[in-house]
Amino acid sequence: MIIAKAFFAALLAVFGLWLWRLAERWSSAGEIPKDWVDSVEPRPISSRDSNFGMAVVWQKAMAALFWVFASLCVISIGLELTGIIK
Repeated sequence: MIIAKAFFAALLAVFGLWLWRLAERWSSAGEIPKDWVDSVEPRPISSRDSNFGMAVVWQKAMAALFWVFASLCVISIGLELTGIIK
């Protein structure tokens, strides 16, 4: 079970890192590519759009949430190794 938890924690951490880097790329480029926009007629969202900042913050919040779950897996492994939980 420890190996499965470690694998899951690594998977969550890598996915969180990918989301964070994606948000950073959007922020530095100043636009969200049209491939990421869900719309009838997708177009890139520029940094001048009123919702651009919130989209980047939301992406970073999701990355942080993945890291929280990854850290919970790591804490669970530590508690299991110390014998506090079985």
